[in-house]
Amino acid sequence: MPTLATCQLNEFQGSGISGTLTLSQSDDGSLLTVKGNATGFGLLGRVFVSLAYGLGSNAQVDPFDPQKPPCADDRSFDVEPPPIGGNDPGDVIFSPVATARMLLGVWGGVLGLPILGNARSLDVTKPTTSPLGVRLNQIKTISIREATLLDVTNLNILRDVRPQLFKLRACGLIVLS
Repeated sequence: MPTLATCQLNEFQGSGISGTLTLSQSDDGSLLTVKGNATGFGLLGRVFVSLAYGLGSNAQVDPFDPQKPPCADDRSFDVEPPPIGGNDPGDVIFSPVATARMLLGVWGGVLGLPILGNARSLDVTKPTTSPLGVRLNQIKTISIREATLLDVTNLNILRDVRPQLFKLRACGLIVLS
């Protein structure tokens, strides 16, 4: 029987975006499926992605470390080659391998292109056994982030999801069923 979990995504800093995800992992552990719906995206065509974070991440501001925001990279996923750091506290450290593991998918739209509409869905299945995969038992939180700088001629921007480019809009804690 597949491992099941849910994640309630709560808005961050008044973004208005919230939603629910259902996660499952295949019996053999080779596939991770994430499905969900969310609202509050607004009517303008913007790109939103969901990222997964390791077991050291938090769904709320950490009262013992207020500089560490929710849904921040805890560096538990592989970061080879060496990461490129950011300047802000809690920056997601950019590494092509870590980014590929963290990126679950794009909310709505074909080929990740922005769509018009307040409600969007996410439906993605990715391998967990590849060097770019991540298993359900390695994830504690999931975010929705908005692309704030987007060059539509370069769809490779999804390979670099630093918070300087993708601002946190919602965050949630995974709860195993």
